[in-house]
Amino acid sequence: MFLYISISLFCILFTVIYERCSYGEYSWYMRGMFLYPLLGGVGASLIFFKKNVNYWSVRLWNSALAVLTCGSLLHGIIAVSGRSSEYDWCYYAMGAAFAVSAVINYVRSELQAGKPFYR
Repeated sequence: MFLYISISLFCILFTVIYERCSYGEYSWYMRGMFLYPLLGGVGASLIFFKKNVNYWSVRLWNSALAVLTCGSLLHGIIAVSGRSSEYDWCYYAMGAAFAVSAVINYVRSELQAGKPFYR
């Protein structure tokens, strides 16, 4: 959980420094970039704190958060520069695909172990 909070703080610091150097221009994508590791990482850590979660589910979930954070950063940098890109949706689609894969993998592993999803 400490790692996710550290990444969120780094994203906030990066956004503040980038906005100071961009002559007053900003992007809501870059301002919201810290939410992916904060909500996705810390939230998932709090939910599954006592559970033994499948290795691949955790790795896929971390990949989803990394792709979404990087996609938000890239979209923000492009928006601040005054341009647009038609490939921004790829990051969000891949992030969603990783997240869905992580959930499916978690559900499958819980079903194979014969454990319920809730406690």
